[in-house]
Amino acid sequence: FGAGEAALRVELVDQTSCPKFHCDNVRVRLVTTYHGAGTEYVRAAAPAAVRAAPTFALVFLKGHQHPGHADAVLHRSPPVPPGDKRLFVVLDI
Repeated sequence: FGAGEAALRVELVDQTSCPKFHCDNVRVRLVTTYHGAGTEYVRAAAPAAVRAAPTFALVFLKGHQHPGHADAVLHRSPPVPPGDKRLFVVLDI
């Protein structure tokens, strides 16, 4: 990606951390869920068709800083049921 640095975040959450569909202010974000529901995403042209990435899938998301950014795909954290947890890793470039 031609980046000189990246930020890594590992989170274990017991509640929904980011419930609204959005695009991040990064060049590229990689999200992988290791436990619980995967990241949900929609095409901006079809917001009712919510899809979810499978557990362990690598999800690459273009952010606002990406040269080819167009807000075509938006994402959010899935709901976390009471008593459950979600473990995920985020790599921001």
